Amino acid sequence: MTSSTSLGVMLGWLLFAQPGLAQGTAGNGWVPGTGELPLGPVETILLDHAVSTLSAWVAEHRAYREPAQPGVAMESEARLKQRCFPAFPVELIPEVKSAYDPQEGTIYLREDFDIFSALDYSFLLHEIVHHFQVRNRADEVAPCRGALEGEAIRLQLDWLREQGNADPFEVLGIDTKTLRIIERCPNHHQALSESPAGSPADASC
Repeated sequence: MTSSTSLGVMLGWLLFAQPGLAQGTAGNGWVPGTGELPLGPVETILLDHAVSTLSAWVAEHRAYREPAQPGVAMESEARLKQRCFPAFPVELIPEVKSAYDPQEGTIYLREDFDIFSALDYSFLLHEIVHHFQVRNRADEVAPCRGALEGEAIRLQLDWLREQGNADPFEVLGIDTKTLRIIERCPNHHQALSESPAGSPADASC
């Protein structure tokens, strides 16, 4: 997944290596959700493989136990915005590329997800990190929700660097100062006692 060429080669290999795979099936348990859009056979095969590969990468870079793979579904950006910012007016919500629902154990990707884009795969990896955090109960001990988000962003940046991206901060539209603000826990002791990392019902984006 280091370039469009290598993604194309992998896609071709997957299609020819698994000629009997029926349309709409997958090995990692696709979980339906409200507003879900159907996955085509190519997306299903490639995303199933990508989730497995990216999960192994996260397990290698953190001390988390690797959980069962999450489900994956496509959604419209409008529905993703509702998941991530349910109390905000739609016109004030920034772009949303993906979300993770911890109750369902499902990652939702925006319907225009590009199967040839390393950047888009980095957002899939970001949500896989949240899946690891929840399944390893890191969300129960984190000092604040920002610490969890910061870890997901930092791993996303590291993965993009490994794919040969010279400036992953720029492609993600973030800088080091903003990242530090996201990670900062305003009142560490209060955060620990009140468990502000979020309830299991909260979506991570």
